[in-house]
Amino acid sequence: MISEKRIKEFQKAVKEDYGKNITSAEANEIINGLVNYFDLLAKIFHRIETNEKKKETHKNNLRLY
Repeated sequence: MISEKRIKEFQKAVKEDYGKNITSAEANEIINGLVNYFDLLAKIFHRIETNEKKKETHKNNLRLY
């Protein structure tokens, strides 16, 4: 859950940057969407990194034989 303080800060930033007033509900929805988006990106990055490490380990293990 996003704190009311963060929602207000986001509303202020949207107003300053885009000249648009948004409700707390709209701000909350946008923030949660962004959080979910970056969470997904982090998971994808982690999966790619993990797979690369597994490939490298497997490749190194094959060199031993």
